[in-house]
Order: sequence, then structure tokens, then C-alpha cells
Amino acid sequence: MKRFVMTGMALLLVILFAGNAEAQRRSGYGRQVMADELNLSDTQKDQIDGLRSKHDKAMIDLRADLQKGMLEQRELMRSGNIQKDKYLAAVEKTNKIREKMALERANHRMDVYGLLDKDQKEKFDSFVGNRSNFGEGRAFKKGGRGRFGGPGAGYGGRGFGPCW
Repeated sequence: MKRFVMTGMALLLVILFAGNAEAQRRSGYGRQVMADELNLSDTQKDQIDGLRSKHDKAMIDLRADLQKGMLEQRELMRSGNIQKDKYLAAVEKTNKIREKMALERANHRMDVYGLLDKDQKEKFDSFVGNRSNFGEGRAFKKGGRGRFGGPGAGYGGRGFGPCW
């Protein structure tokens, strides 16, 4: 019996870690397909990598601020003596951070788009136009699945756009 349980646990761990490894392997797949399709020059690739690094650093800071704001909201709700003005101020603070995140994403997309030449922009526009789920939670569209094959995650997701 003990041997059966240990074998089952080992098999379960292998399945869980294999799925995670596969997801990590494919995480940059869309970017690579887009870069290949657009025939980016080495200079463009380097510039986009620099923009992506700058964008990632900004988003890390904004996500941390957002999490702190959400924590503040939870603490206010758990305090037992909820003050409407303080809670609404905390909600407004998190909404402003979300707005900053959306603007950061949009600016990043436009900065990358600005690096493309005319032909690349046409290819990019046709590629994005053919994607029905651009900018939306991909698990909600086209029968996508959520965690462990369950229902889709709905709107949201990572939301970083098509390739960068």
C-alpha cells in the first residue's frame, strides 16, 4: 500500500512539473513568431529587447504598488471599523495604479511599433488584425482553458499584447 501511494505521488509530481515546464518553454513563442514574420533586423531586435527590459522593470514596480494597495484595502476591510472615506481612497489609489499599468502597456506597444518600418507595420497590422483575442484574456476566447483544463480564466490574463 505504501509503495502504491509513493508511486502515485511521484507520478502526480511529474505531471504537475512537466506541465509547468512546458508552459515556461512556450512563454516567448508568440514573440519569436512575430519577430520571424516581421524580419526584424538585429538592431531592431536589440532596441526592442531594451524597451522590453525597461517595460518589465516598470511593470514589476507597478505590480508591487498594486499588491500593496490591495493589501491596504483588505486590511481596512478586516479592521472591524470600516471608514468609508479611507476605503474609497484606497480603492481610488489601486485604480490609479491600474490606469498607470494600462498606459505603460500602451506606451510600450507604441514605442515598439515606432521602431518598425512601413512594410513591417503593414505585416504587424495584418497579424494583429487576424487575432481575435488581441489584448484580451486569451483563456476566455476560442475555447481556451484555465488552470488544469478547467473553464477559461475570463477577461484579464497577462494582458501584455501579442508579442512583447
